Amino acid sequence: PMDKLTKQDRLDIIRNIKDRGIFLIKGAVGIVAPELKISIPTLYRYLQALK
Repeated sequence: PMDKLTKQDRLDIIRNIKDRGIFLIKGAVGIVAPELKISIPTLYRYLQALK
């Protein structure tokens, strides 16, 4: 279940999604964040941390 993931698990998933170019699609953040059970600002913070 997504709500049982650790921060590192989520970062790994986000890195994988980012590497596939999904976040280049408009609106992707708004779709991915709820699926990972995190807020949109949190997803942006995770993306910033991956740079």
